[in-house]
Amino acid sequence: MKYKIALFLLLTFLLQSCQDENAKRLAEQQKVAKKNEKIFNNINKAWIFIDEPINEVAEKNASTWNEWREFLKELGDKPRRTIGAFQKNQKRLQKSNCVEQ
Repeated sequence: MKYKIALFLLLTFLLQSCQDENAKRLAEQQKVAKKNEKIFNNINKAWIFIDEPINEVAEKNASTWNEWREFLKELGDKPRRTIGAFQKNQKRLQKSNCVEQ
């Protein structure tokens, strides 16, 4: 009889502690989501590049130099949805022949 009561109390305690962990996990996930949204908004606001030639020489280069034209196109493609999209675009720009690392 003593063991049944002790086992019942132990199981009750374990089930209760698991529920608390789930609530903590959900609260932590919400904090992370808010933080990621704030980071995304900051990056989105700062992601401003001039993707059009600004003078005749640059315009001539863009019309004859394929890599330069592709680089300008990549600069103009602003990621839309996630931080990961910004990271992928940033890596693509780094790998481009036009950007020195």
